[in-house]
Amino acid sequence: MASQSSRASRFRLDAKELLCGHGERPILRTSSTKDNPGRRFWGCVYYKVQDGCDFFRWADPEPGGGHQEVEFARNRRKITKLKARLKELETKLWVVAALCIAG
Repeated sequence: MASQSSRASRFRLDAKELLCGHGERPILRTSSTKDNPGRRFWGCVYYKVQDGCDFFRWADPEPGGGHQEVEFARNRRKITKLKARLKELETKLWVVAALCIAG
């Protein structure tokens, strides 16, 4: 499990330093293939625009690791809670702004 964890962090760290064959930073994309639906990967910024660069690297660890699935589910729940909290705070901000304008 420790190797999976360090592998996942290696992908995050490497992403900042990646360069494609054109010397450009790659773009984070989402796969829509039948074999890897929804899986994220780094690809050349010029993919399907210019030839000569097939830069490709998975951004996430291999699917199927039980620990990773649990961690992803936990993070999804956290994100959902944070989005709800953000919406609540935005509503409060609009109320305060309206009161300031009216007041």
